[in-house]
Amino acid sequence: MEESIVGRNRAEEKQRVVAILREMPIVEVACQKACIARATYYRWLKKDPVFAQQCREALEQSTDAVSDVAEAKLVSAIREGNMQAISFWLRHHRAVYGNKLSVSGTIRHESATLSPEQEELVSRALRVAGLMEDGDA
Repeated sequence: MEESIVGRNRAEEKQRVVAILREMPIVEVACQKACIARATYYRWLKKDPVFAQQCREALEQSTDAVSDVAEAKLVSAIREGNMQAISFWLRHHRAVYGNKLSVSGTIRHESATLSPEQEELVSRALRVAGLMEDGDA
């Protein structure tokens, strides 16, 4: 009987964490509000795939909500003539205002053969590191 109470309490704790994550996409804050250790949260994630899925969905939902608020504030700042907000928006939504740096190149790979001295140095290093025994070649 006592184990079922513990199991029920744990299930309630997990659901509390999920509910908090739906409102606040910060695991540390959710753990503090739910009065559980962060290590407990990550242990539950590993052992309980249903809980892990619920947490992923809750984090996505709350992250989307925070992004909506941030975007609304950004649009408000643009409407107020805030040049930093205007510049940010243009750089991230119009390619013509984005960074002009372009990097291109060619990678050429040549197979190199080690000299006998180099092979000996590599073998010695592997033996010292314990990754190769004296008889290995």
